[in-house]
Amino acid sequence: MEHAHLRAAEVYPDGDQLRRCEAHRRQRQEQRIRATTRRDDTRRLGSDQHEKHRKSERRTHELAWSGCTQIEDEEVAAMPKYAFLGGYKAETWAQFIANPGDRAAAVQKAADRVGGKVDVLYFTFGEDDFLLIAEAPDDNAAAALAVATASSGALRGIRTIKLITASDMQSILGKAKDVASVYAPPGARQPVGVN
Repeated sequence: MEHAHLRAAEVYPDGDQLRRCEAHRRQRQEQRIRATTRRDDTRRLGSDQHEKHRKSERRTHELAWSGCTQIEDEEVAAMPKYAFLGGYKAETWAQFIANPGDRAAAVQKAADRVGGKVDVLYFTFGEDDFLLIAEAPDDNAAAALAVATASSGALRGIRTIKLITASDMQSILGKAKDVASVYAPPGARQPVGVN
């Protein structure tokens, strides 16, 4: 798709803004495809379950890139959320004190590369020095973000946790109940869900 409002050669000599806008457009298309697949899966739901699922899977598009003025009226599924926890090494703290900088902006720049979005960055007391809540298109993107930041050598004890909403947990528990009715652990004579 051609963006008439952006001319890489004139407005953005390095073409970076145009590339980011195009990446954003591709990401939105992929989300629409995933949302369509999920909608196909929901055709088997009852009407009340379908309505609940529809509401939980839709989100109004927010313009995520400055300079990208393409407006999309369609609603797309929300991206999964992840918690990233960890600490800074002593030498990293020394550099941070000498040059504080905006860590949230630096992390957002990294998240942009995988199509993600930083929701919030907290600094913490205790074993961990930070807690980052971020969205990413999928587990691979979240893992890439974690691996790239860990490879910097500035951090320690990094952990990534995929977050599950309360409504998703209800669905998970329903499926777990069904699985428990047929699953027999090693050495058992009958499924765990059978007394």
